[in-house]
Amino acid sequence: MKKIVCLILLLGSFATLSAQTFTAEMKRAGMMWYFADYQNADQARKIKVVGDINGDDIRVLRQLAGGKYGKELDEPDRGCLEELDLSEARIVAGGGAYWFGGLFPESHISRIMPERAMTYTEDDVVGGKMFEGCVRLKRLVLPLECNAVNSYFSNTPLNYVQLPQKVGEVHLSIFNEIIQNKQLQTVACPSPEPPEVANDNQDSKTYDCDLLVPVGSKEKYAAATGWKDFRSITEYDFAATVDEFEAGDMTYRVTGETTVELINFETTPVQMVIPEKVEHRDRFYTVEGIANQSQGVKIPNTTSVELPNSIRYIGKTSFYMATELQSINFPEGLREIGARAFEYCRKLEKVELPDGIKFIGCNAFADCWNLKSLRLPADLEVVGSCAFDGTAIEIVELPATLRQIGGYAFFCNNLKTVVCHVEEPILLLGDRGRRTESEGHEFSDFNTKYIDLYVPDESVALYKEAPVWKEMKIHPMSEYVPTAVEELPASGVEPADRSSAVFTTGGVQVLEPQRGLNIVKEANEPARKVLVP
Repeated sequence: MKKIVCLILLLGSFATLSAQTFTAEMKRAGMMWYFADYQNADQARKIKVVGDINGDDIRVLRQLAGGKYGKELDEPDRGCLEELDLSEARIVAGGGAYWFGGLFPESHISRIMPERAMTYTEDDVVGGKMFEGCVRLKRLVLPLECNAVNSYFSNTPLNYVQLPQKVGEVHLSIFNEIIQNKQLQTVACPSPEPPEVANDNQDSKTYDCDLLVPVGSKEKYAAATGWKDFRSITEYDFAATVDEFEAGDMTYRVTGETTVELINFETTPVQMVIPEKVEHRDRFYTVEGIANQSQGVKIPNTTSVELPNSIRYIGKTSFYMATELQSINFPEGLREIGARAFEYCRKLEKVELPDGIKFIGCNAFADCWNLKSLRLPADLEVVGSCAFDGTAIEIVELPATLRQIGGYAFFCNNLKTVVCHVEEPILLLGDRGRRTESEGHEFSDFNTKYIDLYVPDESVALYKEAPVWKEMKIHPMSEYVPTAVEELPASGVEPADRSSAVFTTGGVQVLEPQRGLNIVKEANEPARKVLVP
């Protein structure tokens, strides 16, 4: 039951995210807000959307690309979206309006002429105003299945636009402004037959812009009205836009001019080493991440994995059911761990996640039965549902930056102590009215009342009133001294080499004090707490 609940809570599938790239797999239209609010899509410069999208999704994408809901409406500036790939998306009717053109949403004019005030999505149509005013958007790939493009691109700094494959008629005047401003450099048209060009504006002739057409179609476009007026016409293999290659026993996909991601590693070495750089076609690429993997056992005999410092993301199910895996390093540059990435890695006993990771996906370490030692990043913001469900951890330290904990995230029957640095209690699943009597919550139903919860001294009263949190035994942080640290040696080396050792509140030894509460144990002295602001 709880696994089903976790999947419902996910609301969509997380793919890869780095500082530049994010893929949103839409399980249903209307959920783009979830990726923006809870999976850091608002930090991505490149977004690829797969699945149905409606007016609500378009409004979010416009906002991430610097577009507004309406001319007179002041919305908060968010996002840094520069490249949007909708090739595998489908625009469907539904959701709210993505553009408001009236003076006020509730004005008299809006009521008597709603068609002038609000713009909604239609099935397989790139509607009016859809991408106007997206002041950050530079590259746009429209859905392949669309049959009409009605949006102008005014006040949008596009330099590349790919039209739908099935579009029957094109109004080239939609590009007027960005061509005249010398912004648009390339229009790609993947249709084997030149779409009919509507003769609605003589200024739509695009002499100063390049045209990409399918292989074998150049002569047709060169003779077709409108298309023949492009600056140049070049044949392009649209089916080969993704460059994949093998190096050693691994397969990579090119993600940028100098970067690749690992997409296949179905090998069985006892010790697996992922290189930082690989060579392809006489040039070197940096391995920036591990792409989403299809669910299945890939490395059944591997006991250790070494990741390079260049790795920024680990995609979903990357090491799913690696049942022999005992150790893996998490590099300092890592920012994202996808859903089910280490699920059922039952021999993992210790996980130290570096600062900088902001998102841990659903079921990321679920059912790692022997996982006892856990260090969460100081910058962590989101822990997905069931992330550490079924592990053996006894103590967990939650950083002050944490803002969301998914259902069953710490459903651990051995959990005894929670050290929470968050000043205001996080709204847990039960607070949102989504929990039923048959469902659980973020912490185990069986021992919640036995968990010792340490919170900032000034927040004790707040936690005593907060749902779920109030079920625990609440203590001020000033009273916390972990007994586990008292039993640890003063240092991993001889006292002559180092007279003291530093530990997290979870009992994990670190090289230097971390932000937040630290435990310092000097030789032959009791442990003491040190707070690093």
